[in-house]
Amino acid sequence: RSVRCGSSCLSACTILFSFILSLFNPLRSPAATWTELSPGVVQVSGQLNHEDPKKFQKLQIQTLELNVKGGLAQPALEIGKMIDQKKIRVKVKGLCLSVCATYLFIAGNERIIDGGLVAFDGSVEESESQLTTLRNHLKSKRKQSPVLTKIQEAAQMTKIDERRFFHEMGINRDLFRQSQGRTKGDPENRTHDYFVPTKKNPLSHGVKMSGAANLRWIHKANSDVFFN
Repeated sequence: RSVRCGSSCLSACTILFSFILSLFNPLRSPAATWTELSPGVVQVSGQLNHEDPKKFQKLQIQTLELNVKGGLAQPALEIGKMIDQKKIRVKVKGLCLSVCATYLFIAGNERIIDGGLVAFDGSVEESESQLTTLRNHLKSKRKQSPVLTKIQEAAQMTKIDERRFFHEMGINRDLFRQSQGRTKGDPENRTHDYFVPTKKNPLSHGVKMSGAANLRWIHKANSDVFFN
């Protein structure tokens, strides 16, 4: 039985494909920059790729300042597990988007938002149902995507580690179900790229934070962010 996909579905498939590609395509993610600000305090900025877990291991870190706009899922998850094992405090003064929020911020022994922004856009496992939609759409058009096949293989491997990681962190998966969705929980049913918990309605999914995000500037400038 073929699956019919209208313009709205095509748009959703395009968005999903871009999202998944950004999580697993190493060509789209240069290595991040790691800077020692003072003994034990390191700042990471940019996007994460497969080189970054090795860079992380070489550093003596007690506090990790995050200014990361995304990157690859698997290396971000590897860093997140090491942050948890070493009981590292994380602080956000800039942006912590996508895999930064999902793995690095979540893993912090203490999580501080100091005038920055933490924004979620789902997880690898929560994207599976949408991947099926995309796969069925391509199948109905009698098209094949070698890239999608490789992405699915990578996602399967990452999903197992991710599930164990969230369980050990005690994180309720509702956070990722909400942030994976098109509206991010917006009662007005608008489309958003990211879900941003605020001080008024903080994360209620097993994540505790210190401090509050200064969100007014980005709220006015970017309508693709939903503030809960």
